[in-house]
Amino acid sequence: FARHVTRGTVILLASLVIIDLFILGAWFGIDKVAERLEQTRVAAEDRVDVTRGGIGMWRDHVLTGTGAGSFYAGFPRYRDAGVGGLYHHAHNDYVQFLVEYGAIGVALLGALVLLSLGAAVVALRRRRDPLMRGLAFAATMGIVAMLIHSSVEFNLQISASAATFMVILALAWIALGLE
Repeated sequence: FARHVTRGTVILLASLVIIDLFILGAWFGIDKVAERLEQTRVAAEDRVDVTRGGIGMWRDHVLTGTGAGSFYAGFPRYRDAGVGGLYHHAHNDYVQFLVEYGAIGVALLGALVLLSLGAAVVALRRRRDPLMRGLAFAATMGIVAMLIHSSVEFNLQISASAATFMVILALAWIALGLE
């Protein structure tokens, strides 16, 4: 959203990406990561079956959900025969929130997150103070990262992660409104 992007900024960002690729390649090995991605099969993942069972659970309680923290108790009735073990969480925050809080609760939580993301983007566009723009950018990246991560993991079920996410949401509003 910057009006004038300096050459130094472009070089800095490009070098960060290149250095990150080299560090990750040296640390983990790009070939190992590519091999693991090739060997991963969605059908073999139990998480997909847990998500499917969670969606079935949600369909029986669409509006209000089953109640906070109830996934563990209710899931055994909805899981497929091929899913073994005990699942305390859905391994997908979106499904977990739908099951436990219903459409009403998810709409309220989603509105809070989307409004905070919007506040961060507006702050990026309007603010001229470099600190507030940096704070808005950090909040935007933090919110987007958590939204992506929540689709494959239950990170928001961990109290410290949920509290950190609340702070990130608050930082978006601070970046927009702080004098």
